[in-house]
Amino acid sequence: MIRLVGTEKSGRGGEAVTLRFDDGTSLKADLSSVSELGLFAGREFDETELKELKAALRRKNARSKAAAMISARPLSEYELKRRLVEKGSSEKDASEAAEWLKDLGALRDSDYAEMIARRFAARGYGAAKIRDEFFRRGIPRDLWEDALSRYSANEDSIDRFLALRLKGSNDRKEIKKAADALYRRGFSWDEIQEALSRYEDLRLSEE
Repeated sequence: MIRLVGTEKSGRGGEAVTLRFDDGTSLKADLSSVSELGLFAGREFDETELKELKAALRRKNARSKAAAMISARPLSEYELKRRLVEKGSSEKDASEAAEWLKDLGALRDSDYAEMIARRFAARGYGAAKIRDEFFRRGIPRDLWEDALSRYSANEDSIDRFLALRLKGSNDRKEIKKAADALYRRGFSWDEIQEALSRYEDLRLSEE
């Protein structure tokens, strides 16, 4: 049998605890784990029980990290699991922590996709750019179109871009540069042509 010989508070604020065993093993835990798992000095574990304890603490640690990450900023499931693994969690524990948050309703890729679509549309980007962001953030493809269906090309945004870029110019080279810039921002050529037509109509009306 392996005996838990003592616990020592550690970490900032004393919320972390180091568990020390008589075989030289030491484990990190938080105070809630000590209470929940009955980790008192003198408790004995066989090898199987100690292995299960280590696994339980790793899972709880991954959950704690996941909750802190998702509280700090919205993340996709892919981003969350990747960051957990980067912070030392196993892929299995990272996946379990993500499932736990999903069950709580705190991690929803569909909501995240809609937020990304709104954010980038408001910044004056088109659908292609938003799809790039979905891909980069690991949002499942089966969620893309539903999120984009809530997005519509912001004509005011395109029109303001052209007005600021061209300043009433009719120079073909400058118009081509502006059109290329809009394409790089994710707008389709149909959207760009319609915007250029509106720009030309406005330009002529002001002459």
